[in-house]
Amino acid sequence: MAFVYALTVMAVMFNILGFWFYNRDAFLRGGTRPNGASSFLWAINTLVNAGSYYGMHVPWPTLAVIATDTTLCVVTFAFLLFAERFGRLTGKNYFVAFLCIVAIFLWKFRSAEDGNLLAQVPMILSFVPLMQDARAGKTKEDPRAWLSWIISFIFNFFIVCLTSKDRIQPFAYPIVAIVMHGILFHYAQEQRRFGVKDFLKI
Repeated sequence: MAFVYALTVMAVMFNILGFWFYNRDAFLRGGTRPNGASSFLWAINTLVNAGSYYGMHVPWPTLAVIATDTTLCVVTFAFLLFAERFGRLTGKNYFVAFLCIVAIFLWKFRSAEDGNLLAQVPMILSFVPLMQDARAGKTKEDPRAWLSWIISFIFNFFIVCLTSKDRIQPFAYPIVAIVMHGILFHYAQEQRRFGVKDFLKI
């Protein structure tokens, strides 16, 4: 169990490090231009994911990573509101938010597993606005943020492997997170071409 605790600490630390890179670049350096719609949807969706994980009674090491991610997603969204950098939502954004609400109903009236499974759909869709901005060159993302999150969720994946007790559903969130963060890391690296030495500069 000590190994699981060590993985949990590493996962949480890399998650925090990702938000450090992201928010520093967004609010102090200006390279990253957060997409308000994606930030809003991440805040809602991570809350639904964290709540349904809690409802599934997963071991606390699994919950610790998503709880950290959820808290910092909400804080980042609050920063955007405070800095008046939150744009108008589109009909597609409201549809994604609606899916989160449906996931809550499934969680409450059917099962936490079903709610968590559905929550992965808006999770994927919530990345689309930022991906479109990255492809259009409207934002130059810091690759270190996305790499830190990938590492965090890889640790989380192994935590689930060691604690899930043959349950399949707890794997959904870390797998989706690794894939979607990986796509944005690819876009970020294309834009800024950070080398190994750049990644070591905190």
